[in-house]
Amino acid sequence: MSMRCIRSGRSGRSRRCARYEAIAGDDWDLRFQYDIDEQRIFLIARILFVRNDGDERMPWMHIGGTHPDVAQGNKDWPLFPLAMINDIPFCLSPGYALGGFPEPPTIHLDYCENNCTIRRAPLQPTTSPILAAEALMASERWRRLFKTEDDGASTQYLLRLQALCSLNAMTRKPPDERALNPSCVPKADTERAWAAYTGDQNLTGARWDALRQAFAERPDSPAHR
Repeated sequence: MSMRCIRSGRSGRSRRCARYEAIAGDDWDLRFQYDIDEQRIFLIARILFVRNDGDERMPWMHIGGTHPDVAQGNKDWPLFPLAMINDIPFCLSPGYALGGFPEPPTIHLDYCENNCTIRRAPLQPTTSPILAAEALMASERWRRLFKTEDDGASTQYLLRLQALCSLNAMTRKPPDERALNPSCVPKADTERAWAAYTGDQNLTGARWDALRQAFAERPDSPAHR
């Protein structure tokens, strides 16, 4: 949906997102059949739009509490719960808990209509998602957010899993989630499992194929020799 929104005009993208929200709220059969969730609009808007005033921070999502605990307006994480690195968006949050009713995503669409412009071009990842995830987890902003390894263990697992899932077109099989999950196996075992992926030159050398909208092996990778 996001690519179609980019190619449509300003009013066109809003109509598409608003229609998506309407289906999510009104037609429960379609909602379950196609796994429709109107809260995805929050994340799509964070990727599609940029603020006119140059500030990277997008409006806070008032949809409940989550982990990690990021303060509203934190400049380290302007798109929270998303984190963008090398034009690759990662989601830091496993979900939200709320008592009551969440803010509707149409409020964010209205904000974007009045205060933002659409990105000039689609995202163009410059590195493998594995390397991007490694860079994010080694960054100063990561260390400011998580004071200890244990604090960031569950978010680290999420990022690693997302990086590997984005390479499914290359691996043709899902990652071993249990082997990477520190809640299921000892920490040392998760590191060994992750090392098997980071040591794979085909995966760490993956390039973004804009035509296919997927990561692919480089022509000079070992698999092509």
